[in-house]
Amino acid sequence: MKLKASDGAVYYFAKENLEYQRLDKQFKEKKQWIDGVPKLKTIAQIFKERGGYEIIGSVKGVNMLGWEYEGPFDELEAQCKMGGFPFVNEDLKDKGHTGISCHRIIDGGKDSIGSDVVVAGEGTGIVHTAPGCGAIDKKIAHKTGLVSIAP
Repeated sequence: MKLKASDGAVYYFAKENLEYQRLDKQFKEKKQWIDGVPKLKTIAQIFKERGGYEIIGSVKGVNMLGWEYEGPFDELEAQCKMGGFPFVNEDLKDKGHTGISCHRIIDGGKDSIGSDVVVAGEGTGIVHTAPGCGAIDKKIAHKTGLVSIAP
């Protein structure tokens, strides 16, 4: 779904995530929950508190494949290093790829037991892959030609 916030910014979410009761089971059972931390709000509640929102359309995930975006840490010097950092992939360096130039929507594929890597529920339904920060992300990066940045 495509949503326009009160400030004019446009956001994309998996439709079922807008009203999703985030970490509801953990809150009710008080398992892995810190005392004094309130129940998490739905994404819809957060937008309503900040002036509201308007649903302005929908886009199938498959139609978003290849879209480019600005990443959350693009101002960091490591993001500009061709081929990755601190370990350089020479093939990606020769192609001029940096962490920034690899920001695009991809199909994350399936895990080792055949389940989708990205599913509806928590967050937006869109996952930022961090190849330098985890085994699954690294595997996806290798398969799809993404530069790896390791902090």
